Amino acid sequence: METRWLYVTSQELEQLRDKTGGVCVIPYGAVEKHGLHLPLGTDILQAEHYAYQASKVEPVCVFPGIPFGDMSCGHPTTAPGIISIPMETNFLLLEQLCDQIARYGFKKILILNAHGGNYAWLTAFLEQLGNKKKDYVVVMTQTFMVKTYRELLDTVANSPSGTVPELTAEDEAALKRYYDEKIPTGHGCLTETARLMDIAPGSVKLDRLGIESGKHHHRTDKFAAAGIEIRDDGWWEDYPNNYAAEKDPVDATETIGRALNRMAIERIANAFRVFKEDEDLLRRQNEKWNG
Repeated sequence: METRWLYVTSQELEQLRDKTGGVCVIPYGAVEKHGLHLPLGTDILQAEHYAYQASKVEPVCVFPGIPFGDMSCGHPTTAPGIISIPMETNFLLLEQLCDQIARYGFKKILILNAHGGNYAWLTAFLEQLGNKKKDYVVVMTQTFMVKTYRELLDTVANSPSGTVPELTAEDEAALKRYYDEKIPTGHGCLTETARLMDIAPGSVKLDRLGIESGKHHHRTDKFAAAGIEIRDDGWWEDYPNNYAAEKDPVDATETIGRALNRMAIERIANAFRVFKEDEDLLRRQNEKWNG
């Protein structure tokens, strides 16, 4: 069954609505630099891929992806290609798109977010929307980058070789090193690099690694120690190269990416299922406004 909004006819959209229980997913990303080795569309490429692949497991309608996330014009980067639009535009656009989606009978809308910088404003968007009378409900989930990375490292480090079917012996050895050295995930890191090698292999340029540093610059440590909150936890100050990797992802492979992507798709499909089966959120919201 075709699940993508843009690939069905008007008549088929009505059938898709009925077959998916009126659930529509909006993939959300950003257009930004991910080091020198990953494409500007890294986030939206992941969000769209996961939404579509997970919809094959748990059918939902997949809306066209929105690439323009939180890339405030005030951030210090000067990297070419970053797209910044005012935050009020994001709020207005998303609400009006949700209104249109609901107009066609999709009363359950799930935002699948693949850009960490979107989390704060999307949470605020949900709060704002909750104070308006709507006949639909909107929720949000993430692409589980950190959870799948940690789960994969734990599995490889504590299970027999071959437990993760996608991995080669070389992959397992590399991941065990990451586990032993407690290397975190980041931005343009092993996780995102491997994911993109599976999703869009021609877009990854491993030969560009080593030119810029992805290490933490610790510029905001004094503020954190004093309990002072900075936008995005000071990310733009601490990672001025738009690249966060304590170790350059030279060990990234398509097979590691395939394993990480499978794990993410399984989690996302489960989120779709839980949201689809729930009958209370929308009912209680309607009761709140209609009595």
